[in-house]
Amino acid sequence: MKPLITALVDTYNHERYIEQALVSVLEQGLSPAELEIVVVDDGSTDQTPSIIQKFVPRVKHARKKNGGQASAFNAGFAEARGEIVAFLDGDDWWAKEKLLTVADALEREPAVAAVGHGHYDSTRRRMRRGF
Repeated sequence: MKPLITALVDTYNHERYIEQALVSVLEQGLSPAELEIVVVDDGSTDQTPSIIQKFVPRVKHARKKNGGQASAFNAGFAEARGEIVAFLDGDDWWAKEKLLTVADALEREPAVAAVGHGHYDSTRRRMRRGF
C-alpha cells in the first residue's frame, strides 16, 4: 500500500534538535501504512546520524555528502512514495495533528496543490503568517 504522506526531513549537524523533530513526526496520529518518514542527512559531522539510527526501521535514513538543503530535499524525493510530501527541517518540529490538518485541507479542496500556514515565533511570542 502506498503511504498517504511522506514526511521528508532534511538535516545537517542538528544533534540538539533532530530527536524532537522526529518525535513530532511520529506523534502525528498516523499509522506506518499512512505515513512514511524519510530523513536525509546532508553529511553531518556531529552525532546526528547516530540519533537518527535510533528511529530506524520506522524512519528511512538516507545519508549523502554535504551539498545543501535543496540537494538534501532532492535526494529525499527519490525515496519518497507518498501522495503528499511534507517538508520538515531537522532543527524544527510539528504541532500535533499538523499532517492530519494538511491532508484534510487537500481532500476538501482537490484543486489545491500546496498548503502553507503560519508559524509561532517564540522569540516574539506571536503568530506570523506563512507563505
